[in-house]
Amino acid sequence: MTGGSPEVSVVLVSWNRREDLRIALDSLYEQSAVDFEIIAVDNGSTDGTIEMLKSEPREIHVIENGRNLGACWGKNQGILAASAPFLVFMDSDAKLISPDTLKTVLDRMKSDPGLTALGCPIYWNEELTSPWVFGIHLTDDLYIEWEKTRTLGLGADALSTCFMMIRTEKAREIGGFDPFYFYQHEDLDLFVRLKKDGGRFDVLDGPPVWHRISQVGRKVDRWFWMHFREEWRHQYLLIKNMGPLKGAYYIARNWWDGHRMRDYYVRPIRFRKFVVLFGLLPVFMLLLSPFILWQGSKNYLQDPKLKSTPNPKNP
Repeated sequence: MTGGSPEVSVVLVSWNRREDLRIALDSLYEQSAVDFEIIAVDNGSTDGTIEMLKSEPREIHVIENGRNLGACWGKNQGILAASAPFLVFMDSDAKLISPDTLKTVLDRMKSDPGLTALGCPIYWNEELTSPWVFGIHLTDDLYIEWEKTRTLGLGADALSTCFMMIRTEKAREIGGFDPFYFYQHEDLDLFVRLKKDGGRFDVLDGPPVWHRISQVGRKVDRWFWMHFREEWRHQYLLIKNMGPLKGAYYIARNWWDGHRMRDYYVRPIRFRKFVVLFGLLPVFMLLLSPFILWQGSKNYLQDPKLKSTPNPKNP
């Protein structure tokens, strides 16, 4: 794992996923030819996760939060705690299939100094026949284009923090993840900001990563609330990164040309739901635009509460 100064800091944020985290850690322990440290951020788990982490024979940097502060907050804690020049974000329900994953990604990052971040193909299933995310591609109004996102060889507008590597310096310069998202869309937001700052991203053809999509700790809603949760985050992302006027234009465009929205949500959106998501919700979000723009001006890593978070380390 680590024999000297680590080259890579691997950050995993978890909430009540002890068994999933166990599988993720085991796949990390199998990684070869790379010195790396593991930073595990626990968001107030009650399933024995902390006890498991502290009983590990291998050294793990454990950050304990007394309650669920969200994936964004935990990732920001990991950014601040990292001691290596390269950062890997990995979901607690992900599994690295090849023991050469970290080495392959690190070698490419080292060979291309202008590359900001790099990902691997991520699959739904262990057989690696069902793509989940390769390189994320975005429409002009920041919806995910699923067909291109699940096609290799097209580069990337963004990468999934299910598994990706980024230069630690760049993650800190850009200010980390916006905790207002809590979870979901925070990776899109990060990469939109990185791209504005001149960032460049890519995806390798392999090795693959298996995203096991654990249902433990994952919010399961009826379709309306799932769409509502997705769409307020999307509108927040749009207004924050493009401004209220351009954001309002793109949101209104769905009334006469909604194919981007329909392609993203896949399932049909009935008229009453459409009115709520693209009529009432945008009014509320646009009224919030001064707050959204203020939130977008922050460096999230400079939050004094974040810096004062306890940061214990396993003996």
